[in-house]
Amino acid sequence: MKFQLISVAVLIATICLIQNAQTLGVGPVGPPSFCPIHSSILATEAAKVDTPDLPADLKIRLDAVVDDSTKACTTCEGLIVWQNKVCVINNLKSSLLQIQQIQAEADARLATSAPAAAPAQ
Repeated sequence: MKFQLISVAVLIATICLIQNAQTLGVGPVGPPSFCPIHSSILATEAAKVDTPDLPADLKIRLDAVVDDSTKACTTCEGLIVWQNKVCVINNLKSSLLQIQQIQAEADARLATSAPAAAPAQ
């Protein structure tokens, strides 16, 4: 009898909390979005590459990678949670790889355009 009374009390308290949370707007509203995390990581990595000495064509490629990745992330939003995570992670990995390739190309261009140092005597 005591267990049933406690169970009913917990059930009523849970229902009241859920209704109060929903009226306050703090209840569950849908699946979580991973695009803000994706965007912040992508922006941080792109900012590391986007230096003043970055050639114009690489700057255009970098901006295109960020824009395409952001658009691709929004297409992941309609999926169920685990598919959304996989979609965003794969998109982020691909974008970060492209950013690394842009950085490597910029470094290679800088190395070939730098004048050779005089040999030490």
